[in-house]
Amino acid sequence: MIIHVLLTLVEKSWAKQWATAVYEAATRKNLVNQAVNTDVHPEQLDLIGFSGELAFAKVVNQFPMTGIDGPTPIDYTVNDISVDVKTTPYSSGHLVVQPKYMGKSAKAFVLMTGKVDDGFHYRGWMWAEDVFQQKYIKNENTIPAFRKPAYGVPQCDLNQGLPA
Repeated sequence: MIIHVLLTLVEKSWAKQWATAVYEAATRKNLVNQAVNTDVHPEQLDLIGFSGELAFAKVVNQFPMTGIDGPTPIDYTVNDISVDVKTTPYSSGHLVVQPKYMGKSAKAFVLMTGKVDDGFHYRGWMWAEDVFQQKYIKNENTIPAFRKPAYGVPQCDLNQGLPA
């Protein structure tokens, strides 16, 4: 079930405003860029991430949970299951989850791929307990290579449909 979602001009503008607010709040708090596998500017990462969350909101017909105090471990509740949306601009990208989320996050993770101007694709989901397996650990010596250890689940391992 791959669904392509385009954001409207208003949604793109909102995503930009939210990303800027989050970036500025993080900068005021001296929070460090936590990105695993990118040299993209943190504000641009926030824009990609929130835009992916907004696209998923359209998939599940919900309003996104927003805040500017930092990342939220739960973005949505789908079929009474807490969900954390992960987004990558790479169409073949993995569902990437940092180890710090183990036991502290949503019950399921979903993957959105895409870019603000091109739209996003919903690629699937996985239970959190299944993400945190040794076989998915990636680092600077693996393919794909991550600059710090994280769990990277290939799209072929994701469940289709919505968490249920």
